[in-house]
Amino acid sequence: MKLSKKALEEIATVVQPATILAWHRRPVEHQGGCSRLRKAVGRPRTPKAIEDLVVRMARENRSWGYDR
Repeated sequence: MKLSKKALEEIATVVQPATILAWHRRPVEHQGGCSRLRKAVGRPRTPKAIEDLVVRMARENRSWGYDR
């Protein structure tokens, strides 16, 4: 269903018609982009074995580390 700017002016009272048209245009332009796999952002997770080792060492050696 297509709406003209004039029809949008009558319907939309919270936002401007140009804003609604821009919201509609954005997904249509990027329609093919969602099929690609997205790369994870940030630092990779630490392996569970290393995490367990660090926790064990911290518990066994309470005098190590920051003391304030």
